Amino acid sequence: MLNIDKNLKELKTMLVTGKTFGDTFSSFMDISEQPGFFSFGDKSQNPILEKIIETVLEQYFKTDVKVSHLLIVEIKEHDFFHGPFFANGRMASFFFFEDIDVGMISIVMNPGTSETSFLRFSTMQFEGKDKNKEHYFVPPTSKNLQ
Repeated sequence: MLNIDKNLKELKTMLVTGKTFGDTFSSFMDISEQPGFFSFGDKSQNPILEKIIETVLEQYFKTDVKVSHLLIVEIKEHDFFHGPFFANGRMASFFFFEDIDVGMISIVMNPGTSETSFLRFSTMQFEGKDKNKEHYFVPPTSKNLQ
C-alpha cells in the first residue's frame, strides 16, 4: 500500500547515501508503479529544472544534448519532481528533491541490451543580479554505469 510520506522519505535517504544508483532508481520505479502514485502530483512547467537536466547530460556525454518530450510532475508538499523524457532520442527519466537539491537521471544507453546509465546530481541555489529569480549552479555529476 502506498504511503507517499514514508516512501519519499526513504527514497530521499537512498538518493543521498546509496552506493548503487540502479537500486536507488529501482526503488523510485517501485514507488511510481504503486496504485495512486500519480494522483499526488500535478503537471508542472519548470524551465530551470529542464536546463539542469540538460546540463547534467551534457556534462556526462561531453556534447550537446537535446532534451525533448519532457513531462515534469511536481508533488509540492514533498518538494519532489519526476518525469520521463528523451535525450538525443534515448529514453530517460528523472526524479529530483528540490529541498535538498539532489536528483537522479536514468537513461537507456542501448535498448537492445537494456544498458542503462544512472546519474546522481546536485545543484546549489544562489541569487544573481535579479533578486526575484532563483539561479542554479550544477556541479560535475557523479556517475555509475550499470
